[in-house]
Amino acid sequence: MIGNHRDWTSITYEPAMKSYGAEGLIARLPREASVLEIGCYDGAISRSIARQRPDTRVFGVDINEAAIADAQASARTERLENVRFEMRDALELPAAAFDAVVTIRVLTCFPEIDEWTALLQSIERCLRPAGEWHAIDFQFDVHNPVYADRYAAGERAGWRRGNFLVRKPCGQPLFIAHHHTEEDLALLRRQFLIDRFRRFEGHSMNGNPVAMFEQTARRRSVA
Repeated sequence: MIGNHRDWTSITYEPAMKSYGAEGLIARLPREASVLEIGCYDGAISRSIARQRPDTRVFGVDINEAAIADAQASARTERLENVRFEMRDALELPAAAFDAVVTIRVLTCFPEIDEWTALLQSIERCLRPAGEWHAIDFQFDVHNPVYADRYAAGERAGWRRGNFLVRKPCGQPLFIAHHHTEEDLALLRRQFLIDRFRRFEGHSMNGNPVAMFEQTARRRSVA
């Protein structure tokens, strides 16, 4: 059993802890900027950016149709005219020229290395040459007692290092997630110019303590 990002077409995402945001990016956006959020789910982060920066055009995409419907309804309720939402597959986005791309807890949803790499390529082709990619995601920590055995089980199954099974409270398998190893972070540095990077302690969807990272990066290629 191995999952991929399309599992999220039907998963209801209900994190135990408040979602992380893009505050580190907002103040650096140019005037009349354009922002793409990949994996926006119910649009909470996109709507927050739109509220704080009314001069900014925000576009949120997600593969989950029900979540996009919720995002659209919330935007109408809040009368936000500078944000829109569409159901899109992140790997099938056309080339664009956004000033910023935002992915919050999205890389973790791409456990297969080929799809993870394809996501990076999609992010790259959606950025204008001087645009910024803002990401928050999970780190691999073999010493974390909540995950150590689950990482090991994934490796025994032949999965990518850092992949593990997430189950429902009843024990039913839900999806495969990925926590990023130092090798993964090195791949990010080879493909993008990392302007800002920090590690911090956060929480998983189920409220477990977990190592995380936040970064802002730019395209290496400006052609």
